[in-house]
Amino acid sequence: MDKIEFQNFKTGALLRTYYFDYFSKLENEIRTKFEKSLNGLNVNFKNKLFFYFGANHMFKFGLEYTDDKTTGTHKRFKEDESFKDFPIAKIIKIDKKDKMISEFKLSIHSINKKTVSYEFHDVVIKLINMRNILAHEPINFNFTEKEHVIESLSIEKINESNPFDIDGYIFSHENEQNNQIISNLLYMLNVVEVLKSI
Repeated sequence: MDKIEFQNFKTGALLRTYYFDYFSKLENEIRTKFEKSLNGLNVNFKNKLFFYFGANHMFKFGLEYTDDKTTGTHKRFKEDESFKDFPIAKIIKIDKKDKMISEFKLSIHSINKKTVSYEFHDVVIKLINMRNILAHEPINFNFTEKEHVIESLSIEKINESNPFDIDGYIFSHENEQNNQIISNLLYMLNVVEVLKSI
């Protein structure tokens, strides 16, 4: 690994750490807004949540290695269920169709083009998809615009709006993956701020 490759690798590792840190903030904001909305939800939508929740538990099982057996999970019905077992990906995908959670009826404005905006659910799904790749693929991964990248920001826009301390690294066209990660990171900062302001 030459000096430039090592610098790109080191920067990628720092960006990954920032990504995980801000993703946990995003998760917290989404879960908080979701749980606060539960009391006021349309009864049909809440019934759908219970349906998915029950199905989710029906297919869960555990392993007891010492006794060589499998065990099922048990879930008691609670009228005031907060659905904590739903990861945010499920919460967002369930709400994407019905759009019952008013706090999630958002548009996220493009950083590159002020006349363009992106639907909140689509933005969060891409942030989740990128997080999953970063968590499971240490090297040799690829992001796509369709599944992972909200919008590839221009190098000028990245360098002028980057708030992260990355050891003096200047973004350039040479490392597309780092550019894609920082692009999504900048969007994630924006989404967290928007959710906090609601």
